[in-house]
Amino acid sequence: MIYLFLCLVWLLFNLKKSKVVLFLISIQLLSVLFALVSGMSYPVEKIEDILHILFTFLIVYLFTNPLSLYDGRYIQNLNDNNTIRKTAKLFNVFSFMAMLLIIYVLVNILPYLSNISDYRYGDGRNDLLESLGINNNVILLLTLLSCSGYFLITFHFFYMLNRDFKFSIYCLLGSFVIPIYGIMFLSRSYVILYIMAYACNLLYFYKSLDTKSKARIVQIGTFAIALISTYFLFVTVNRFEGRSDFVFKMSNEWFSSRPVLASLVSYFSQWYRNGLQILDTVGNDFYYGYFSLPYFYIFLQRVGLLDFGNQSFGVFSNLLYESVIPNHWPLFNGITAVLYVEFGYMGTVILALIFNRILTSCIRKNKTNNNLSNILLVNVLYVLPSMSIVGFYLKTLFYTMLLIVSIFVCRKIR
Repeated sequence: MIYLFLCLVWLLFNLKKSKVVLFLISIQLLSVLFALVSGMSYPVEKIEDILHILFTFLIVYLFTNPLSLYDGRYIQNLNDNNTIRKTAKLFNVFSFMAMLLIIYVLVNILPYLSNISDYRYGDGRNDLLESLGINNNVILLLTLLSCSGYFLITFHFFYMLNRDFKFSIYCLLGSFVIPIYGIMFLSRSYVILYIMAYACNLLYFYKSLDTKSKARIVQIGTFAIALISTYFLFVTVNRFEGRSDFVFKMSNEWFSSRPVLASLVSYFSQWYRNGLQILDTVGNDFYYGYFSLPYFYIFLQRVGLLDFGNQSFGVFSNLLYESVIPNHWPLFNGITAVLYVEFGYMGTVILALIFNRILTSCIRKNKTNNNLSNILLVNVLYVLPSMSIVGFYLKTLFYTMLLIVSIFVCRKIR
């Protein structure tokens, strides 16, 4: 109830500010509310529990609150030019190339799939992909190409703002590569990522769109979200229908006796209890970014600057992570707990403050010098607070590639 109260106060103080931050605060409110109602709450029994709740809220607040400044009322004069058009066309080419390659992969994978859970977890997926010639280099290429889809969501709204409806639709279709990329791993998180990104752009651009464009956006957006949500539900039903393990996770039998519904609630809310359990049981150690910046260390190992013996850094990092939080490593633990495991209390606060200043600076610069490159960069940074109920999204290959691509894109179209 303490966290819920803090979020409610936070929401009330931001009612007249950016709709983007209101959306993210509402996600926090609903997530914790479902945790309490379903029986996945965390019991507050000692003073340390209260401190952990306050610490969790502080980190989420620092990552999220700069978006209260992210107001799209000043973008009516955001005009197209040849560089922006060429960049959008190039992203569409990359996106459709990725879609074709992923569809080819899926066509080869589907005959071998007998059970979604068997493919989703364990080594079965990697073994199957490698047997079909789909190695890490192919995955890296597909991930790099698929990053185009994230930028195309913003280009979709940008060209809707400029009343180029036909090209706007092309950009929307290209953006579908994100959920399609997730299908290759039968992952639901890329659907959530897509919905979060689409919502951010919608809330930012909506005030500046004319009446006709707003009507089109409502129609198109409803269709797009319904389409990818269908996939989300399909995977959920196939993975969780008939399962009984939620009885041990939820004290509310009405939820736990409905496995599909319970899985959705658990997906949305499990981070709250998991994160507080980690804060209560895991030591305050420091692991140098092994878990949050794995691809930086993989690069250092590849160029010979680090040596982890006969094993790859990825294997070393995964084994270490499992040993540090043996009961929680495969779960959603929330951004606060994930950072705490690696950087301790002080390191987590410092990182949150650094991110807060960077995002605040980018948004303020966008207000004084409003251009598409600033919007694209803010939207990329937005991923971390928007996916905070999952964990620290920086550790994913997709987001690492997204950050790298965003640097080149923003320099090109500035």
